[in-house]
Amino acid sequence: MSKLGKLLLIFGIIALISAVAFGVSVAAFGAADGNYGISFWGGNIPFLRFGGKPEVQFRNGDTVYTFDFESGRTYDQTFDAAALTDISIEVASAHSVITCSETDKAYVKYTAGDMSMRFTAEMKNGKFSVLEHSTGFFSFGSFRPAELEIRLPEKLYNDVAVAVASGSFSADGLTSDKMEVSLASGSLDMNVYARTLTYSAASGEGKLTNCTDKTSDKLKISTASGSQTLNGFRPASTKVDIASGRVTMSDVSGSIDVNIASGKVELDYAEWNGDLDIDLMSGKADITLPAGSGIDLDFDRASGGMDISLDGDSVSLSKDAGGSYGGSNIHKAEIDVASGHVSIHN
Repeated sequence: MSKLGKLLLIFGIIALISAVAFGVSVAAFGAADGNYGISFWGGNIPFLRFGGKPEVQFRNGDTVYTFDFESGRTYDQTFDAAALTDISIEVASAHSVITCSETDKAYVKYTAGDMSMRFTAEMKNGKFSVLEHSTGFFSFGSFRPAELEIRLPEKLYNDVAVAVASGSFSADGLTSDKMEVSLASGSLDMNVYARTLTYSAASGEGKLTNCTDKTSDKLKISTASGSQTLNGFRPASTKVDIASGRVTMSDVSGSIDVNIASGKVELDYAEWNGDLDIDLMSGKADITLPAGSGIDLDFDRASGGMDISLDGDSVSLSKDAGGSYGGSNIHKAEIDVASGHVSIHN
């Protein structure tokens, strides 16, 4: 791809991820009556839903239990989860905790906060769905948030989707073939595993840690702002798009494709066994490789520069360059810099 094409690509990343930031900000503050969804990238962010009657509802197959919404009241329900395969959780602002253990039941406890909400938990046809959304505009100032506790069987699920608009969210021991996590704002701390993991963040602070000793096949990370950390997944391939903010990854492996409009990426490799492709419009990229690693470099720049310090080879580059540097375990590093700085070192 030409320099102009790559710059246009990165500008596109800014526009797309900024759209995420706008959409999830709307989710965090609520809207007038209605039940709307906002789509981007050809997909749907289901937690962007508003309106309806404030109430709490549990649906167990064809059986429905409906309760009036009362601030401070606690509601709970136990579901038979022996046939559970898929999970969908969408939270507007509740402080949420998910734990997994040896059981065939799913348990939900929701303590209503000061904000008027519509809360639903449903078990049907092998899918467990939890949805909390605002029934009107969020008020500004201090308020007591809702609290949500979910307990699930400890097993490998087919599909898990988590969408967090605000508040805090934590999960421990949740594993799945496919997992999609979206964070609008607030904080997220998840000890999870997925063969394929997609993580999108508009703002806030997110941390995802592999809770197993298994490696992932594919990671896809998109962030508009904030600080995002991923530890221990050692994927075969990774795609990272950064509009702004910071992404930090440890136990990195496989092939990696990074596009940065602004901000910073830090990659700490556990194994240097795949090619690296970085397109940097502005900001920084800091790459740590294991001892013995070498790069077959293709460096293309408009401004900015690059430092290399690998197994005795130390060089600073401020113009287009190529060649091999470092140890004998060599993989390709294609680096395109419009502005900013890239550092690759042991």
